Amino acid sequence: MILARRRSRPARISSHLSRKLGDTIEDICKLTIYVTDASYRPAVYAVVDRYFVNAHHCSTGVVVKGLATSDLLVEIDAFGVIDERNR
Repeated sequence: MILARRRSRPARISSHLSRKLGDTIEDICKLTIYVTDASYRPAVYAVVDRYFVNAHHCSTGVVVKGLATSDLLVEIDAFGVIDERNR
């Protein structure tokens, strides 16, 4: 599916940036996933599940009328906590 391929690249970039900053996917504690069409949810969640295999986070899914620009279909906010005592 084209949508799944388009969503996979940002997920890889986010994962790479997280590692550069010294955190991991496991440090993410909350996701908010915005989609512009409810039919996109299965493809988006499949990609999220692929990258968050060992992560335990809460998540919220929201269907919105639009995002920052008209070409965006999905937006994901990820919040994490890094405990410096365990580093």
